[in-house]
Amino acid sequence: MSSRRVIVHDWLSRETAADGYGRTGADSDGEIEGRVRRALAMLSEDERELMVRFYYMGCREQEIAEATGLTVARVCSVRRRATGKFRRLLGPFVRERFAVDVAETMTGCPICDSTFREEIDLLIARRDRRGTWRPVMQAIWERYGIRIPSPQMLMGHERNH
Repeated sequence: MSSRRVIVHDWLSRETAADGYGRTGADSDGEIEGRVRRALAMLSEDERELMVRFYYMGCREQEIAEATGLTVARVCSVRRRATGKFRRLLGPFVRERFAVDVAETMTGCPICDSTFREEIDLLIARRDRRGTWRPVMQAIWERYGIRIPSPQMLMGHERNH
């Protein structure tokens, strides 16, 4: 975990930005707060709790693990997944409102980062559920040149993306 992490407890109620990063002043209509709250509501209960504890309350991952009974590794995993979902949910709004391009290709998932994502998603959806992932992994390699090292990567993509 980076020690340079910025924790802002009251960022939703700030009137203006002190750092000048493209913000345009007061959020008089509450649009930003509403968008953030809607994005948080779209996360699972565990993801939402972790995001609030980590980013809003400033708890460290170890503290969250102790409070929730999860391992630190699990907390890190859930935080990464939740942050990625949050970024994807708010990306279009941030791009439109603040003219900041939120790189949607920074997911770390080779399928999501691929220009062939829709085709690969179809391939995954049409796979034989009674069989193994091997034919899908092989087809992705042969057709799109993307090496999938394990079935878990495909299962994670299918479940989380």
